[in-house]
Amino acid sequence: MNDEDIVCYCLGVSVKDIKDAIASGCQNFAQVQEKTGAGTVCGACNDEVEALVAQLLNQK
Repeated sequence: MNDEDIVCYCLGVSVKDIKDAIASGCQNFAQVQEKTGAGTVCGACNDEVEALVAQLLNQK
């Protein structure tokens, strides 16, 4: 997955946005949602975003 890939189309949240949220201190999916808004409109991307957050947190 590239940094510019969109993971939440409703709000245009990219992989880089998720990485930036984690770098700024988010420690779980709920905090990333709060910071980026990813998955808070229609919810279709929740599984993908949650898996991405878990993967990125495991790499820290």
